[in-house]
Amino acid sequence: MILVTHAGRDPLERKEIFGTPERFSKVIESYPELVLILAHLGGLRMWDDVSRWLLPAGRNVYFDSSYASFYITENKMTDLIKDIGTDHVLFGSDYPWEDPGRAAGIIKGLELSGSEREAVLGRNAVKLLGPRTYGLCKSNFFL
Repeated sequence: MILVTHAGRDPLERKEIFGTPERFSKVIESYPELVLILAHLGGLRMWDDVSRWLLPAGRNVYFDSSYASFYITENKMTDLIKDIGTDHVLFGSDYPWEDPGRAAGIIKGLELSGSEREAVLGRNAVKLLGPRTYGLCKSNFFL
């Protein structure tokens, strides 16, 4: 099973933050075989906690790039993606809140090698979800 979930703060500034990196690290510890995809690079506006709690947590954890670019600089985003490992980052846009073309353009503009960029923009999804997803990831927009 693959679980995809929101991670981090809510853009609406709700008081309670349910999907914190620390809480997800406990889920990972309890269910090490679970494949977990954490939106917003693991914790919207909680990226120091992502580095502290999630990077050492397990290799069945993936991070999507959705909506993060509104809250993080391109340099910090590049560093975090490289710290996570480009083989564990999936392209995401959080449509309709972010235009997919804009989100892909952000990834294309980061200081990543061509191979790293291709991994984030499609190859990782194909590897994780299977070859039937290839058609979804093949458009010009991704690669």
